Amino acid sequence: MPRPLLSKEGYQLLKKIIQQATPLNHMLFVAARYEGIDARVEDEYADFILSVGQFVAMGGDLPAMLCVEALTRLIPGVLGNEESVKNDSFQTALVDYPEFTHPVVWHEKEVPEIIRSGDHEKIRNWRLLQATKRTVKHHFNWLRQQPLSKEIKSKINNVMPKHYIGLLHNDIVVDHNGRVGHTSITSTDIHDIARSARTSGATLLQAQNSFHSF
Repeated sequence: MPRPLLSKEGYQLLKKIIQQATPLNHMLFVAARYEGIDARVEDEYADFILSVGQFVAMGGDLPAMLCVEALTRLIPGVLGNEESVKNDSFQTALVDYPEFTHPVVWHEKEVPEIIRSGDHEKIRNWRLLQATKRTVKHHFNWLRQQPLSKEIKSKINNVMPKHYIGLLHNDIVVDHNGRVGHTSITSTDIHDIARSARTSGATLLQAQNSFHSF
């Protein structure tokens, strides 16, 4: 029977850990209080250490409940529609898309017309685009670790904000009088930036007066 210990210093409660734990018949959560548990006890009894987020609670009771929630809903038969689990946030590369209910207009905010169109393919594409926007904006580190389909890659390219590459050199001599400047770009620097841009698929724009010292 696995014995995870709940601690702010532990692994983040990720999908992989949850899925590995789900098939097990028993699990004992060790919920500490105050400063935690003696480190020797951790070494002796804890199979691994979990964290539910980058914050500190009074004890491990509520984090243990969160773990139980996350694990239980993955057990077949617990939810009425198991397909809903497959499309949940963090079950795939993307988080979930925005949800809307009735009424159509609430506080002068209207449900998007496309949601009410009845065109299932347009609705699917809209939801995928919205989910991609949310993931790129708020969960990019998660996204970059996931396998991506061609369709999702295309959506990412459409919503990815512009990125700019800059190189700064501080406190260097910029002329024969010994004047110290804050930045200086040389031909070697441009070469390095261009190589990095080529490797990452970025576009390098050539600016006027690139070789200028301040």
